[in-house]
Amino acid sequence: MDVPSIAGKSIGTVSALTLTIWLSAGTFFNSRTDSLGPQVGGLQFTDIQFEVGEAATEYDRRHPAIELALCQRYYQKSYNVDVTPGSVTNEGRVVWGTGSVSNSINRAYTPFKVAMRGTPSVGLYGAPSGANSVVSQADGSNVVASPEAIGESGFNVAWTNTNGQWGGWWHWAADAEI
Repeated sequence: MDVPSIAGKSIGTVSALTLTIWLSAGTFFNSRTDSLGPQVGGLQFTDIQFEVGEAATEYDRRHPAIELALCQRYYQKSYNVDVTPGSVTNEGRVVWGTGSVSNSINRAYTPFKVAMRGTPSVGLYGAPSGANSVVSQADGSNVVASPEAIGESGFNVAWTNTNGQWGGWWHWAADAEI
């Protein structure tokens, strides 16, 4: 089926092209009411590809690693893929420390996994606490931290340890959505 031409038409802010797919659940017929019975359920579609012209081509399927890398241009995090930022976990955290320097100002560079599509907003989370805008210290307590010098390839984390504490443990999430 061809999409009608829009030549000579006006396109406004509420204009739309709608594709309707009509599905039938079969011919279940209710002989008491002379009508179809109730149609309920859920449908899921995968591997849909729209083509120009009359000939269908092979479905374009990307390797999952390539798909993930393309997605990470828009959003990345240090947490495992199935873990929500702010969760209480150590898995995937970033660690920085100097065992002998306490009560000091710290800055540590955190690289992104792939270059982001633009400068992202970055959120920090203590590890393992999950608290927002903090870095966790050696004793598990949290101190305020902030991302700085944020670019498309990474960012710095800055914090000051409290007296007697050293290093830092944190998670992060970076969002460069359009």
